[in-house]
Amino acid sequence: MTIEEPDFDPELTGYSAVVLSQESSSVCHALISEYPQGEYERQTECGIELPDEGELGTDRIGPREEFIDTTSEMCPDCWPSSVI
Repeated sequence: MTIEEPDFDPELTGYSAVVLSQESSSVCHALISEYPQGEYERQTECGIELPDEGELGTDRIGPREEFIDTTSEMCPDCWPSSVI
């Protein structure tokens, strides 16, 4: 379920992202918030459910532009190939 880039932000620089430590690397995912049954849920576009922000530990949340030039990989299931 890759997100689609809007005309006003084709690089998705302002889109909410989360960097999660996974095994030996850090991966940047697209972050979505939903209210499926009236309750707030945060998860990545590829389906990883996130705990409350205080429980994320070393993982970081911010706009995608903060993670573009870092050592984090971009999740191919979250981001369109045009921005990876």
